[in-house]
Amino acid sequence: MKIKVAHLIASGFGALLACSASAEPMLQAHVGVDMWFGDSKINDIRREDEALPSGYLTIENQLPYLPHLRLRYTTFDTHYLSFDKYDLTFYYHVLEHDLMHFDAGIALLNFSDTQYRDGATNQTNDFDKTAMTWFLAAELNIPSTPADILGEVSFSDNDGFKTTDFIAGVQYRIPTGENELALRTGYRVIDLESSSKFSSSLGDDYVFIDGWFLGMRYQF
Repeated sequence: MKIKVAHLIASGFGALLACSASAEPMLQAHVGVDMWFGDSKINDIRREDEALPSGYLTIENQLPYLPHLRLRYTTFDTHYLSFDKYDLTFYYHVLEHDLMHFDAGIALLNFSDTQYRDGATNQTNDFDKTAMTWFLAAELNIPSTPADILGEVSFSDNDGFKTTDFIAGVQYRIPTGENELALRTGYRVIDLESSSKFSSSLGDDYVFIDGWFLGMRYQF
């Protein structure tokens, strides 16, 4: 009798392990890094360009109602403009299809270690800021290929400080066993507008960075 019970327990445990191995993981992580070749335009005048590292970590889950999470970091450091930018994004998969994925959510934006220099007076001031932004992203698969067209934007207008962070590009997915490597390229724009932070006699009250990026993303 004891042998039969032990056999049943062992069989049930083996079946449980098999189900666990075949089931989708509850959590899935993506780690990515981009090199952004940004060219700055400040108060209508083109200034320095800079190669900007940008890294991000994404954690997605299979739990109902619980949002997915992404933390992204971008830095910029030139004579006329510098900042560290952090985006903590909470989003949902609004549409999932074989050929298209659409995400929407909100993000907590933080600018720190900031400096803006007025080219007319050479005076500097900071624009440290924490704000909520809206987030939208889409991936459109090119049929019968492992390539996707990418689009992403986060934007806000809080207390006279307008922010837009926009990406358009493509990626090519390469399977690596059970995981996946994606090579990415495209164009990114960060646009900031504020009459109190970026006012100058040289031109309009904004700073603008745009340029091509190259990067990769690894899915665990």
